[in-house]
Amino acid sequence: MDEAEITRYIANTFAGVDVVVASSENGAPEIAWGDSFFIYDPDRNLDETRRFPFATIVIQDYGDFDNASNLDRPGVFRLNIGVSKATYAKLFPGDAGDYDFAALDQGFVDLGSVPQYLPNWAQNNILIDTRWAPRHRAEILAFLRVHTRATRYFYDPANRDEVIAILAKYTKTTPDIAASTYDLYVRLQVIAPDGALFPEGLKANLDAFVAMGELAEPPPLAGFIDASFLGEAARP
Repeated sequence: MDEAEITRYIANTFAGVDVVVASSENGAPEIAWGDSFFIYDPDRNLDETRRFPFATIVIQDYGDFDNASNLDRPGVFRLNIGVSKATYAKLFPGDAGDYDFAALDQGFVDLGSVPQYLPNWAQNNILIDTRWAPRHRAEILAFLRVHTRATRYFYDPANRDEVIAILAKYTKTTPDIAASTYDLYVRLQVIAPDGALFPEGLKANLDAFVAMGELAEPPPLAGFIDASFLGEAARP
């Protein structure tokens, strides 16, 4: 089946489906033009904040933001379908997902982790007002030193059980979910070890904004990074 046949099948088989093809006329970002969105809206009166598609047909890559499918090849497209956790487990037994945490436990669907779509994503760079920073260098250095000690404690395998107990207590989740979250953070190094900066991650974020049409071109990274504070904090 091609895109048109799939679109006709969904529209004719399932009552109440509104099919929206992204275009300049309906205000969609240029990178999405031509993609199809299938929304259950039988009365065509859903508020825009609730018009979430249960299926989409994507016909092109979204820059570095989403290019794993290599959709820019002639005639290639991807059909995305949202299903429940139970349905996913039935369709793909033995592959219930590595991230079966609180959201999945409530029935949400695992669409993959952020690093799959944005490698080297800057998940926790520390931001600061550059007008305030020069007058408060001592406070910033003190914070960075404590932050570095905390991340080393977090990543030390000897502290795993205690960190999980803290996560479970303050996030009000089960110990199993806290343990899964901790192991995921360690595996993907979500918290930058030693407060490290991720220029590649910042670039990936900016490139994603360009790909989505939010920016015309990425601004220079030099305006976003000041490594002098971290370098000074790391010195004995």
